[in-house]
Amino acid sequence: MRVLGIPLPDPFSVVGAAIGTARGVASLVGASRRVSSRAERLYIEVHGVHGEGGAEVARRIERAVSAHPGVVWARVNAPSSRLCVEVTEPRPQPSQLAAIAEQAERAPSSPEEMAAEDEAQHPADGLRGTRLVPTLLVDAAGVVMSLFTRIAPWGPVASGDRHAAVVVRAPSGAEGTAGAGGSQ
Repeated sequence: MRVLGIPLPDPFSVVGAAIGTARGVASLVGASRRVSSRAERLYIEVHGVHGEGGAEVARRIERAVSAHPGVVWARVNAPSSRLCVEVTEPRPQPSQLAAIAEQAERAPSSPEEMAAEDEAQHPADGLRGTRLVPTLLVDAAGVVMSLFTRIAPWGPVASGDRHAAVVVRAPSGAEGTAGAGGSQ
């Protein structure tokens, strides 16, 4: 769309961007998960079940929720990002099950996942527990050494035979044998 020859975005794209931004901010603030129920089943929104490692996250969520009293079974439907839970009387609170699912999404279940989680460092966590300072120091030392090797060839070179003689000079004890062998 153009107004006076100036290109402007569509009103629908602006509204869509505003809605997407509002959803993103709401998720950062900690808006609750969508939970719906029908008869003896609850449907809880889950995250992290797509992509690499998604199947393991889904199994972990299922195990954690299935262990809760009042839950008959729990299955993750990854394409819809929903956890389907069949419950019995007394019905567990949907908020409790959502909290269990959220905790299971985050918690590593194997030693390999724990090691990977320990290695992961989010920028918002700050400098504590990172290798940022030592890495910067090593990088700075590398830059200084690189600059030194670039500048060093242009520095003054000591003149003379004295330094050249040190390089060519034979070790002590070898002089007598080399000289004796060379004179005969």
